[in-house]
Amino acid sequence: MSETPSPTDTHSYLNFGWARAILQECIIVVAINGIIAWFVFRGRHDIVWLGWSGIFSFLFPMSLMLPFFTTFFGYMIGIGHRKLQTTGLLTAQAGKWWWRATAIGVLHALIAALLTYTTLFSANKLWPQVQFNGLQAVAIVCVVSIIFASIFHSRSILKGMTA
Repeated sequence: MSETPSPTDTHSYLNFGWARAILQECIIVVAINGIIAWFVFRGRHDIVWLGWSGIFSFLFPMSLMLPFFTTFFGYMIGIGHRKLQTTGLLTAQAGKWWWRATAIGVLHALIAALLTYTTLFSANKLWPQVQFNGLQAVAIVCVVSIIFASIFHSRSILKGMTA
């Protein structure tokens, strides 16, 4: 019989965060953001890096919302996983987790937004005349979604499990 991993077993936390939860999160964020990006950019062939008609107009708000929500729900999943592994949370911790998840989510959103802006600004300096079609823009959105979900969701699950 397999033994249930102890709540202090960091390997089981990392395995859960990276192997199971992150795959589900990536599928969810690609489905949501890919579909929205498809409706925003479909049929266009003039998408640039910056500006209101550029990919920045989609990625910047996404870089604020996606890390916040993926952090919040990742933290909640981590707390729930830890709760299943132990006899339960202390009542003081049970009431405070969402404050911590919100604060960390805001921090992650600011980091992601700054990273998105500097990356797109740099890309615009390197390739100022490049234009994308709708499918290329959707692919860029999906890749950025996967990167942000992979980084912030798994980190938040680990934080929730060890908080």
